[in-house]
Amino acid sequence: MKQILLATTNKGKLHDVKEILKDIDVEILSFLDFDDYPNVEETGFTFLENAELKAKAAFEKYGIPSFGDDSGLESFQLNGEPGIYSARYAGEDADDEKNNLKLIKKLSQYPEPHPGRFVCAAIYYDGKEIKSAMGEVRGNIIKSPRGNNGFGYDPLFIPNGYNITTAEMSHEEKNKISHRLNAFKELKKYLLLILFTLMVVVGCKESTTESQPDINSADYFPNSDGNYYYFNISAGDSSGLVQLGARKNYYNGDTTLFQTQYQIKIDTFIINGIQSVSKSFFRKSNSGVFNYVDIDTNGFTAIIPDSLRGAISFDQEYRLLYQPLELFQTWSVYKITVNYLSFQFDVFTIDAQVISKHTIDFTYRDSTVTKEVFTIRYTAKLTTDLNQSPSTFTAISEIAEGIGFIRWEGDSELINFFAGVNVYPLNSIVIEELDSFKIN
Repeated sequence: MKQILLATTNKGKLHDVKEILKDIDVEILSFLDFDDYPNVEETGFTFLENAELKAKAAFEKYGIPSFGDDSGLESFQLNGEPGIYSARYAGEDADDEKNNLKLIKKLSQYPEPHPGRFVCAAIYYDGKEIKSAMGEVRGNIIKSPRGNNGFGYDPLFIPNGYNITTAEMSHEEKNKISHRLNAFKELKKYLLLILFTLMVVVGCKESTTESQPDINSADYFPNSDGNYYYFNISAGDSSGLVQLGARKNYYNGDTTLFQTQYQIKIDTFIINGIQSVSKSFFRKSNSGVFNYVDIDTNGFTAIIPDSLRGAISFDQEYRLLYQPLELFQTWSVYKITVNYLSFQFDVFTIDAQVISKHTIDFTYRDSTVTKEVFTIRYTAKLTTDLNQSPSTFTAISEIAEGIGFIRWEGDSELINFFAGVNVYPLNSIVIEELDSFKIN
C-alpha cells in the first residue's frame, strides 16, 4: 500500500483527508506518527506557497510522498483578511476565540451581509512531481458564533444555500461541501493516475521508444534550443500615438549565473523601423519557470525613484509560471523591499492568477490542432510614497499547451519587466500577438 504523509498535527484535518481518500489504496500518515517532525514556518505570500513549503519540508525530512495544505477564511469586505494569517489573525499565540472576536470587530464597520469564502490550497510532492489544487466554498460571515462541531471560523460562516453555520453541520454534511474536499478531490484524481501507472509498470515489460517533438504535449512552456516565436506588436498611449513592430525570441544555449544553470533567450525588437536586441536568462523546473533578474538592465528600474534605488533588496529571480497550471491558481511572482530611514516596506510586488481556461485552434505544419489555453492576470503594485496608494499595473497573458505564450496585453511598465528591458514607452498599452512559431 502506498504511503502519503500529510504535513500536519491537526487531528481534524487528518480525519478530513482520510475520509476524502478512504476509497483508494493509500495509507495517510501525519506528523503525529513521528517524534521529530519539522516545524514549518508559513513564510509564503499565498496559500499555495505555504502548502508547498509544508509538502517539501515533509518529503525532505522523511522521504515519503507528502501532502501540504494551507487554508483560511477571506472576507471580501476586508480585502481578503484574515487570508493566509487566519490561524494567527489576533497574534502568534491567538486561539480560535480571539481570532473570531477580531474578525467580528473589524466587520462591524461594514453593512451586512458580509460575503466571504473559505479557501484551501493543497500540494502533492514526491521529490520529482509537484501537483497543486485549489478549493473554495463561498458564503456569508455572521457576527454571533453558532455551533460546536467545527473549529477556526466555522461558527461564523454560513455557506451559500444553507441557513446554518459550518459548525452546526454534521461532519458528513460539512465534508460534502468543504473547501478542503474540493482541493483534495483534485489531488485524488492525480493519485488514482499514479496508482494506475504503477500497476501498468508492474504488469508490463520495460520498453524504450525514441522521443519525438510533440506539439500535443501538455507542456505549456516548451523550452528546447532553437524554438522561436514571432509576435506582431503595438504600443499606444492616451494621445492615440501608436508604435508598431515585431518581436522575435528564440532559445539559444545555456549559461551559469551564480552557480545556477540558465537557458538563454534572445529577443529582437523592431519598433517603428528601429531594431534592438537583448538577452535574458531563465530556468524551468517541475515547479515553474524562473527568470534571472539583472538589476542594471531589467525593465522595472525606470519606474523606481532614484532616491530608493540604493536601499532596495530583491530576489535574483522572479517566478513567471507556476507548474502545473490550474484554474484560479495564484502565486507570488516577485517582490522588492526597501529599507529606508529605518522603515521597511515592499516597494514593488507582482502577483499572478490563472483567471480562465479555453480552447483555440492552431494551424501547425499544415494541420489544424486544438489546444487548451490558460489566461493569466499579472498585477504589479508600486509604492513610492507611504502616504499614497500604490500605483497598479496589469498585464493579461495567454499560454497554450505545447506552444507557450501566444498573447500579451497590458501596461508597458509590467511588460517591460517581463521583457527584461525598457523597450516600450512608459504609460502605454502594449499588445503582443503570436504570428508564427517553431517548436523543436
